[in-house]
Amino acid sequence: MFALFSKLPGVLLPKCRTCHISAQRMASVYVRCVPGDEDMEISLRYGHNSENYRTYNLKRRQNEEITRALGRLQNNILNSVSKKKKKKAKAKEPGTDPVQETDIAVNLFVEGNKVDGSTINKYAWIQGAELEICGTRLTVDVNSPTIRSISLPSNLMAGFPLFPKCDAEFVNVNECSFKWYRTKLRDSGEASSAKENNNTEGQEQYDICKVSDGITYTPTIGDIGFHLKIECIPRKGNRIGVKCESISECEVSAGPGPCPFETRQLYTQQETETGSFRVMTYNILADLYADSDFSRQQLFPYCPPYALAIDYRRQLLLKEITGYNADIICLQECDMKVFQHDLLPFLDNSGFAGWMKRKGTKVSEGSATFYRKSKFSLVGNHGIMLSEFLSEPANADLWERVSQKTALRDKMMERTTILQVTLLQSTHNPDYFLCVANTHLYFHPRADNIRALQIGLSMRFLQQLCEPYVSEGRKMSVVFCGDFNSSMKRAVNVLVTTGHIPEDFDDWASGGEEELIGCELSHDFKMISACGYPEYTNYTMGFHGLLDYIFTDTEHLEVMQVIPMPDHNEVTQHGALPSVVFPSDHIPQICDMRWKSVI
Repeated sequence: MFALFSKLPGVLLPKCRTCHISAQRMASVYVRCVPGDEDMEISLRYGHNSENYRTYNLKRRQNEEITRALGRLQNNILNSVSKKKKKKAKAKEPGTDPVQETDIAVNLFVEGNKVDGSTINKYAWIQGAELEICGTRLTVDVNSPTIRSISLPSNLMAGFPLFPKCDAEFVNVNECSFKWYRTKLRDSGEASSAKENNNTEGQEQYDICKVSDGITYTPTIGDIGFHLKIECIPRKGNRIGVKCESISECEVSAGPGPCPFETRQLYTQQETETGSFRVMTYNILADLYADSDFSRQQLFPYCPPYALAIDYRRQLLLKEITGYNADIICLQECDMKVFQHDLLPFLDNSGFAGWMKRKGTKVSEGSATFYRKSKFSLVGNHGIMLSEFLSEPANADLWERVSQKTALRDKMMERTTILQVTLLQSTHNPDYFLCVANTHLYFHPRADNIRALQIGLSMRFLQQLCEPYVSEGRKMSVVFCGDFNSSMKRAVNVLVTTGHIPEDFDDWASGGEEELIGCELSHDFKMISACGYPEYTNYTMGFHGLLDYIFTDTEHLEVMQVIPMPDHNEVTQHGALPSVVFPSDHIPQICDMRWKSVI
């Protein structure tokens, strides 16, 4: 559970390479026992006096008899005492430790009764049990709220929100207490050595000043030139864990200055009113594709390498995404780690709930959808892989056609394209339901036929989900967001907005004769492109065009406002996207909608 410990007497102090943890309460025995694991971990600090306290860590089998664990602990204490006595004797120091090795007794008690030695560990080490060592009793704390480590980004900029990376266990980080400080560091020789090992304990702090409480903090101009320090006390109900803290590796810098998205956010300063909601779709450029030699040298050579690093882009993304005050957020190319450690806790703290669907088990990115809990409640969610859905009985007609062309069938089945669907109910108008779909279709420029099949399958799945609600007379509306990798005249937009594409549609021939099939696709929704058709939503040196859409049905919804695109000069100011002021190669699409019959 804990790799390193501090030397403060009588208190357990777990530490990691990027933080150190200090005392918050009386000495205890900390037990980590996770159901399903084979092993459990036991950690405590014990000594006969203030000079010989030391930490004892044991890793034992959960199904082992407790007498063996206690025996091991007893041996470890005996060895420690023996070594210290030998050192004192060698140094001829007066006042050797009077405790004899045979005097050390170790037992475990539950509700005042000694635990039988044949009891297995996982049933013996329970919350509130007491470990007795030479008459001293220590309370057993099982699976206490724990922050195993906490760290700050390697790039800190004034005006851009920070969210710490917390390795939390048995606790929700949003229930923890946080304090932020700015500080100067004076490195001694010891401090320099600690800094090289990414451990800030050896750094001398001065000119320290508390600047904020809470899990997030946006550095100010006054913080420029200072390091930031964060302290976290894990809390779960009335249980309080051990404080964990971290000091930033770098000082706060001025950052890039105003970003173009801040101009767009002048239209979204207020949250939407009752009966309306704001939708955003955004391909945020996965770190997997941004921070690599290929991306730096081939895809985005015009963008400074530091601006491609996730520690830099993360801060821009958090400021941009939250500044639009959207009620529904659909993201593509979302890294699992960014979702888990940044977006989910950050947005949860802002009143959102969300979930992510990966593109299969071998891909670390996928689609993520968030919704504002004050506006919507969750009815259900569905995540499918379109290639798997193709082979289901409901799509036997399409499967038969596709199977006639081996090359087409193989290409379709190799794709890991997913469709993420979140079913919501309005909290203010319970009669209204919303089906929010999110996808990222296949990217290859000569694969319009694949995208035609993928959008056809997507519309079929949405219709299957919505039909039961419609048949019961409920007001179910559809909002379909994503990076569709398709221009306005191609099958994706045509099928969604007209409800039909014929067998001889041009896209079927995009893969050549070996993939050519003719399929008539249709659906019953009445949908439009809510943000219209801007010239581009993706802009790089090698390509620019319209790829991202928010499609919405028009039966129960109407579009109230479309957030204007950034000025073209802003987009090209640094060559193309991404840049020091644009964290992605895509530009988010945002619009406001309202239920038609709600005033």
